[in-house]
Amino acid sequence: RRRCSKHKMSHMRGLTNFISEIRGCKNKNLEKNRVLREMSNIRSKFQKGTRLDAYSRRKYTWKIIYIYMLGYDVDIGHMEAMQLIAAKTYAEKKTGYCACQTLFNEKHDLLTMLTQPVKNDLSRDTPEHVQALAMSLIGNIGSRQMADTLWKDVADLLSRGTSRSSICKKA
Repeated sequence: RRRCSKHKMSHMRGLTNFISEIRGCKNKNLEKNRVLREMSNIRSKFQKGTRLDAYSRRKYTWKIIYIYMLGYDVDIGHMEAMQLIAAKTYAEKKTGYCACQTLFNEKHDLLTMLTQPVKNDLSRDTPEHVQALAMSLIGNIGSRQMADTLWKDVADLLSRGTSRSSICKKA
């Protein structure tokens, strides 16, 4: 039986292989060397003048999240995560929101640059699943400045009467 194409698109072979290689490392030194090699590869991909396609940008961002979760310092991918939030597709937005919530905190320097894309995702004509991503980010890493800027948008979203309970819970 053939799998549907939607499932195929969500499977990132490069990410899966990278995680398998990390898990297969016999000691911490081998793991560190593999992570450093991958970080170098990602850095070169992000710094090249050529524009990465959406799939590659998402794949490399998920690798960065995984590397960060392993406890390594991550000094790349922040701008790419923010670009993913501003993208049009849900898959890109989901990756960007996850990366920003993982890599940023409420004191991160780049957080102020997220305010406008988050505001756009809270708008009336945005699908609820995207609004939920924005609400989640505000709740997890939103700064005082972000709260001061977005409180009217959040209040409007909640007072519409059309918001589902999942949106209200995130507020």
